Amino acid sequence: MSQYKKQHYVPESYLKAWCDPNSPENYEPYVWVFSKDTYRGKPKAPTNIFFERDLYTIEIKGERDLSIEKSLAQIENEFVNVRKNILERHKPLSLSDKITICAFSAAMYSRTLASEGRWKPVWEEAENKMKLMLELAKTDRPTTLEDFQLILPGGKQHIVSYDGIKKIGLSRF
Repeated sequence: MSQYKKQHYVPESYLKAWCDPNSPENYEPYVWVFSKDTYRGKPKAPTNIFFERDLYTIEIKGERDLSIEKSLAQIENEFVNVRKNILERHKPLSLSDKITICAFSAAMYSRTLASEGRWKPVWEEAENKMKLMLELAKTDRPTTLEDFQLILPGGKQHIVSYDGIKKIGLSRF
């Protein structure tokens, strides 16, 4: 199996801090997962829960781009270091530690499965405007850049290339 296929939307490194301290020695450490229907819990290893295959992988010309997955892993590793070395030891937080916690929190918020649904209309609009712009570029009709600006949530205007939009892998939505 290819490396980095299992991509967690709740980081495995985060879940490991919640493993049952009474896990038997011959078992992989586990957390308790409860069914919302039956309210029954069962032990599950963090590696086996809260993941999707290639969730953050972008396909570019048949190649797997793992830059998002690797960036998230870097944020997770920095957070784990702060948790172990600062928070668990009740040491004061430096500015860098606070930034790491904020970056990890922001990544956790934006990497949920529901966040795909929030962003889908934004990226679809961008792709449609870019397709229109490419079609208009084939004609003699003059257009202005303002006709094709993308307004993202929060009201900021961004200019993004068509290739940039396509690299995000919108076809998977």
